Amino acid sequence: MIYFTLPPMLSLAELDEQQQERLVQAMTERRVHPKEVIIKEGEQGDYFYAVDQGKFIASKGGENKFVYDGTGSFGELALLYNSKRAATVMAETEGVLWALDRRSFRTLVVGTMQQRRKRNEAVVQKTPLFKDLTERQLAAVADCLVPETFSPGSIIITQGDTVTSSSKFYIIEQGTVDCFRTKQSKTDGTRGKRKLTRSMGANDVFGEVALLTKVPRQADCVATTDVKCLTMPRDAFERLIGPVEAILSKQIEEYQAMNEEQRRNTGP
Repeated sequence: MIYFTLPPMLSLAELDEQQQERLVQAMTERRVHPKEVIIKEGEQGDYFYAVDQGKFIASKGGENKFVYDGTGSFGELALLYNSKRAATVMAETEGVLWALDRRSFRTLVVGTMQQRRKRNEAVVQKTPLFKDLTERQLAAVADCLVPETFSPGSIIITQGDTVTSSSKFYIIEQGTVDCFRTKQSKTDGTRGKRKLTRSMGANDVFGEVALLTKVPRQADCVATTDVKCLTMPRDAFERLIGPVEAILSKQIEEYQAMNEEQRRNTGP
């Protein structure tokens, strides 16, 4: 079944049955061998790929960034923007991919994604984190965002969790989220009192610090109302990091300064 390895930013619920059938029929099977390069950074892109079987390593600038292990998809960004490949993907094992050529991708997929882009761009444009991005960069961010909802009391992020392939960062579209930090003893590792460090609402962003620095999650983030978020999966985040890295680094500095000020105000 190909449906489950399509890009998370493309919701099949937005395609009717006939469109889904045309999409599946347009995809062709490609069997690959270990060390085979599927796409190469800097080259023009001709195909979008959905992973069916096997393990694939995505690298950027010679540094490994992400692993696709039996699921996932890649190659859509170059087709969307008629740009060069942003990363290299190489097969680590024997594998099976489903490929969709540029023309079919743009005919069957881009129209649906443009509708979603317009909705997401309206949110992104209101988010201070992205205020310095160009129109093209905003569109790239908007294309990679996936909607998620959380009920009151839901723990969205847990302090101490490590960054994995399923990690995300979040933009709040509606609702409120509270962040709590629990201080850990440096001597015996015991956990102390849990303290509220930040309350967030519409257009606030959280979770990006851990994805950029790869450090464990620094706080519990809990929905205090019904919350609607736009989320970005780690693989998309890694591919887009170049254009927004300086802006995100500034955001981290502000975040850390805020936490330090709150720590001084609340005491040990």
